[in-house]
Amino acid sequence: MLAVSGSGVSRSSVATRGSARANPTSQSERARLHGEIRADRPLLVVALEIEAQRLHVHRLPILVTGLGKVNAAASLAVALAGARPSLVVNLGTAGALRPDLIGPHEVTHVRQHDLDSAAIERLTGIWPGGDLTTDAPEGTPPTGLSTGDSFVADPDHAAALAEVSSLVDMEGYSVARVAAAFELPVRLIKTVSDGANEDAVRDWQSTVAACAAELGNWVHQNLYHDAWATVGPSTDPELIEPTT
Repeated sequence: MLAVSGSGVSRSSVATRGSARANPTSQSERARLHGEIRADRPLLVVALEIEAQRLHVHRLPILVTGLGKVNAAASLAVALAGARPSLVVNLGTAGALRPDLIGPHEVTHVRQHDLDSAAIERLTGIWPGGDLTTDAPEGTPPTGLSTGDSFVADPDHAAALAEVSSLVDMEGYSVARVAAAFELPVRLIKTVSDGANEDAVRDWQSTVAACAAELGNWVHQNLYHDAWATVGPSTDPELIEPTT
């Protein structure tokens, strides 16, 4: 199994996101690839092992990148340099910037909330990059995601982000940007774990297992049928096999 550690590769797994929140020093800098990247199946990309716990039953390759934009970008770039999947699918938890949002959502456009592209352009004359559009299926409801290297838990910050996005996370933009660089289609699937408020850390820790189940169900319903012929039956007895 491939794994990225800095600029290299190892087989060590990362800690769970819950423990990383409680003790940041416990978060390994290593990332891990479960399975083999192949041209006839999608690559599932998650930040943490705990988010992938219900994905392994589908026998699709899973890249666990580690938290944040840099880990996500570096891990995915190294993985894609060696093999090309049919599609890159980033799955993970996200904070809801609007109170009516629950469950999984497919992102149609993503931005960085901690990079002031306009200010950088004014300063240097160079545009560092703006919003990205995903390869969500036609007819997907417009859903914006803001990505940044911070766990948003401040209501005022969340309110400002809500003016342009519905969800907030820490890896989505990086995954989309790297996939675009490799000219691969990308889909971002985020399930709501918290309200991006003062209770966000506690809420995330209490809901992440349920969120992992929701992500597993999404893959089963939306990707697994297409991959059925090449990956074979699911190993989860709770999931009903797709009909052909």
